[in-house]
Amino acid sequence: GRQMKMARRLSLYHDGGDVRLVSFHFTQQPESADVVSLELNSAAAKSAWQQTYPALNASLSDSCHVDRDWRYLLERYCYHPEKSYTCAASPHALFILSLFPDGIYRVIDYLGEIGQLTQNIRALAAHLGVQEIRMWLMDWVEERVPESEEVHWGDIKASLALMYPEGGSFEAHCQAKWWITLGDADFI
Repeated sequence: GRQMKMARRLSLYHDGGDVRLVSFHFTQQPESADVVSLELNSAAAKSAWQQTYPALNASLSDSCHVDRDWRYLLERYCYHPEKSYTCAASPHALFILSLFPDGIYRVIDYLGEIGQLTQNIRALAAHLGVQEIRMWLMDWVEERVPESEEVHWGDIKASLALMYPEGGSFEAHCQAKWWITLGDADFI
C-alpha cells in the first residue's frame, strides 16, 4: 500500500480502480443448461471462441482490454507451465476455469456479453453441479451486471496499478475503464 501511494505521488503509476472478488451464489441448484466441457486446444473450443469473442468485444466497446485472440487463450491457459485450467462453453459464453484449493471454481477468463454474465454463470453452475462460482472483476462492471441476490460484490479487493508514461502508448487511455479478469492478474 505505501509503495503504491508513493508511486502514485511520483506519477509512476495511476490507480485504475479496484479489482473485486465477486461471488455468484445460487441458493437452489440451477436447472441444467446447454453448457459443455471442452479441451481448450480443440476445434470445438476454437469454434466457441469464434462465437463468443465478438459479444465480449461489443460489450466492452467503451473500455480497454487485452485482445483475447485464439493464440492468447492457448498461450495463456493451454500451455501454461505451472497451472492447469479447464474450459466450458455455452452458445453464449466461453469460460476458462480453475478449481481452487477451497473447492470453489473461479472463472479465470470469460468471453461473452457482459450484461449476460450472471445468466451465463448460472448455466455454468448447473453444468458443474455447484451452487457457488467466484470471479475477479473490475468495480465498474457492477453497473453492467443487473442487481441480483445471486451476485455478491465482496470486500476483498486489490488496486489496479497502471503505468501511463508521458508520450507512451497508454497515455491516451488513462481515464478508460479496464476489463480485468484473473487471467490478466495472476498476482491476486
